[in-house]
Amino acid sequence: MDTLMELLQPFSDNYVENNRENWVVAINMGILVNLINRMKASGQFTKLLSFLAETGITEQSSSLHITKNDFFELLSFRSYPVFQIDETGVNSAFYDELFSKVTVQSESNPFYNAYLEDKEKHIVHLTHHNYEFFSDELSNQV
Repeated sequence: MDTLMELLQPFSDNYVENNRENWVVAINMGILVNLINRMKASGQFTKLLSFLAETGITEQSSSLHITKNDFFELLSFRSYPVFQIDETGVNSAFYDELFSKVTVQSESNPFYNAYLEDKEKHIVHLTHHNYEFFSDELSNQV
């Protein structure tokens, strides 16, 4: 959580108005709630906290009230049907498509490029093993 708070400093109240960076942050609901609590305690992220409160992302309702303002934009998959159950078992077209896009071996895929760059530098972490696992799983399904 400390690392996340540090990484998000460009979006803190002191920097957000002059920040020209665009980030995509994928985060699950449990971590988001913990992050919100840490941001509240720090007192440095009132604009981001206000935006998150206005979206209603942590409320039980599935519809979001606001998804964009001058500084932030929210894309939520909360109400998207993640899994389907049919005669073949439990399937997830959502995750299959997501992993397919993340693992496609293409120069236009920044995830694949980062993987190759790390591999060339002999950098190997659990994340790399997961990337290889999902790449292999998808190629075995085809």
